[in-house]
Amino acid sequence: MAVVTVVVSGKGGVGKSTLCAGLGSALCRQGKRVLLIDGDAGLRSLDVLLGVTETLAYDLGDIAQGRCAPQEAVYPTALPQLFLLPAQQGRPFAPRVMRMVVGALSAQFDHILIDSPAGIGAGFLSASAPANRAILAATADPVSVRAAAAVRRTLEEYRLECRLVLTRFREEIFRRSGSFADLDEVIDRTGAQLLGIVPEDDLVPVCAANGHPLPEKGAASAAFERISRRMEGQQVPLAIR
Repeated sequence: MAVVTVVVSGKGGVGKSTLCAGLGSALCRQGKRVLLIDGDAGLRSLDVLLGVTETLAYDLGDIAQGRCAPQEAVYPTALPQLFLLPAQQGRPFAPRVMRMVVGALSAQFDHILIDSPAGIGAGFLSASAPANRAILAATADPVSVRAAAAVRRTLEEYRLECRLVLTRFREEIFRRSGSFADLDEVIDRTGAQLLGIVPEDDLVPVCAANGHPLPEKGAASAAFERISRRMEGQQVPLAIR
């Protein structure tokens, strides 16, 4: 059965969907079979990031309405072993629907990563419902950190283990801003244990715009690789570059 991880954030624009796609790709390179589920109804983006928009016929909405079996809405991507189940266009479903879909597909994968909409609304609750654990994405600025702390508190109410990933990180800008004394203060304010840091990487928007996988030797890809190995229980040193 798959390990089910929901990828969440307190606010939009922190790179949550990129993190979800990057971790999925990194896990595949370790030989894992991975399903990405886009849980952001109406604002789906994973199909664009993965370059599969033109191949889509069914989505989560079709499964919920009984128009197709769950397996029929799962699409291959450019990377072997990496698959996508796209979000529906419209309102999010009740949590029981997401639990049903994940339950039907779990035996076919090693990992299922669910890309949650930002914030703590109905879409977040639905995306989190079938998860075993959560990854909280945040940038190292006061607004994002405060929003991340609110999400972490909500996850605690649902007894869901949460680990923090700092995204789009530029050390020089972080130090010059003076918003926090150091990274330890950022971590303390979110209240979540640090899983990894993803540096800002100019390759990310270029690849995302063209639906191409990130080069394996890029700064962001190296960070995704380290984080994915920690997800697998391996001891990997922390790095910020």
